Amino acid sequence: MNQNNPRPNLLQLARQAGTDSRYLVVLRRAHEIRQCFEQEARRFVFEDLVGYGQYGVACRILQRDSGWFFWRTAAKRFVVKHSLGDAKETQALMNEIQMLQGASHILQPFAITDNPLLQAFDGPSLITEYAEHGTLGAFIVKAAAWGQPLPNRLLWRLFLCLLRFVIAMAWPDVDIKEQVPEQEEIRAQKSQIVHNDMHTRNIMIGSFDKDEHFLVPILKLIDFGLARNAPSGLSFLPTSDAGVKQNIYDIGVVMLDLITGTNLRPTRRALMDVRIYNRSILINSAAVAIAPPRFPNLDPDLRGLVVWCCAANMDDRPYLETLANIISQQVETKTAASYAGYPLQVNETDERVAAIVARLLDPSSGT
Repeated sequence: MNQNNPRPNLLQLARQAGTDSRYLVVLRRAHEIRQCFEQEARRFVFEDLVGYGQYGVACRILQRDSGWFFWRTAAKRFVVKHSLGDAKETQALMNEIQMLQGASHILQPFAITDNPLLQAFDGPSLITEYAEHGTLGAFIVKAAAWGQPLPNRLLWRLFLCLLRFVIAMAWPDVDIKEQVPEQEEIRAQKSQIVHNDMHTRNIMIGSFDKDEHFLVPILKLIDFGLARNAPSGLSFLPTSDAGVKQNIYDIGVVMLDLITGTNLRPTRRALMDVRIYNRSILINSAAVAIAPPRFPNLDPDLRGLVVWCCAANMDDRPYLETLANIISQQVETKTAASYAGYPLQVNETDERVAAIVARLLDPSSGT
């Protein structure tokens, strides 16, 4: 659907024969949200119902541009989330509101003045920024249709964004711009927040910038409705870093999806021989899908790190500080020349990576 055109009539969809009762409630709530913003039509345009799940319902709204000259505010899109009234959904949305911090790789609240929802509904609403390029899951589907493996230098940069998720949850109260703290006493005080629902449909693709995301747009983690603190939620686990290690496993699985072109949770485990720090190590891992000789274009350093993150035994997974050092170094040092002799070395230049990303993000492109 063209994001500039609103959904024609949500109530008409709700009245269609065969509409699921749960979806009926979703459509009615979306219609109510639409009515709220249509009362402020000079300022807002209701564009679409974009999803529903643990939190309730989510709708995309356009805030029109306003003001004059130096005081002009550009038009921006945002997302409104509201629970459907169920106690668990309400608690999930409240949990998400409390979990959101100032980290750039986690979808952030979006402030609007004179919010039309304030007097309309009971229960919590959450208004967040809008990530313009859709979900990572949709990106993977399109990449699979393209028919070539993603360039290694693109994969390393996506891995760095995923790492930022884990760092943001490990030190949520530290102003460190999603980097490992330098002070040892702060480093040792990790939060054990587990996202509990990290998959490619809960990762959004945002915009480019002139810094870390000049080649690949930023990834943003969403939907913290099921997030918990590991000591209370996973107290049976033996490691003191249970929450962090679970999040590391989850980003390893996301990397598996990016490499294999799937959106499936791995079910098999096997002993895998990988090289880490120039040493051969046997790891019982869930990354069976990328075992050699599959994916001959894949950087063995990247393969080994994903296998390590997907270790079945939590204590066998890398420490977050170690993982951050390796990924950051690989992003900084791996150039197109590093892949000379690879089957698809031509795709590793900045120009080719940028062109491939643009092609896969273009909504009018078939592949």
